[in-house]
Amino acid sequence: MANRDQAGYLHIPPRNPETLKNRDSRWIKRISSVFTHVAGKEIQGKMLETVQVAPVDEISPGESKSVEVGAKLIGVFNVDGKFYAIDGKCTHTGASMVDGWLDGKELTCPFHGARFDVTTGKVLSPPARCDVGTYPVHVEDGVVVVKVET
Repeated sequence: MANRDQAGYLHIPPRNPETLKNRDSRWIKRISSVFTHVAGKEIQGKMLETVQVAPVDEISPGESKSVEVGAKLIGVFNVDGKFYAIDGKCTHTGASMVDGWLDGKELTCPFHGARFDVTTGKVLSPPARCDVGTYPVHVEDGVVVVKVET
């Protein structure tokens, strides 16, 4: 039970360290499961939709194509013959990334010049601070295919 000293300050006795350890570990497990779900490492109850984007020869090296899946805009980029898919909107202002400039694997947003690595989705320069989402891409029977969470 808490006691007050002569000056009126409340003194709370220390808790049992085992109680704190158990409480903290439960909290950490709960929070880490939330972050794992948010980061997209674990998809619970969501479906991956397979979307055919375009024939391989329609997206030349250094070029891109956009595709809408539900409310999402996805940008598919050809970097030296290998295809990558990222969120089609800049994390800074929501500008269409597909309208940006691709130089090697670096994509520059057409609005404010934020740069992203299309192979990883990582932000490379401000004003954007957050990475863009990435999606699995493969070629199936000569067609570029993207898997998108719906």
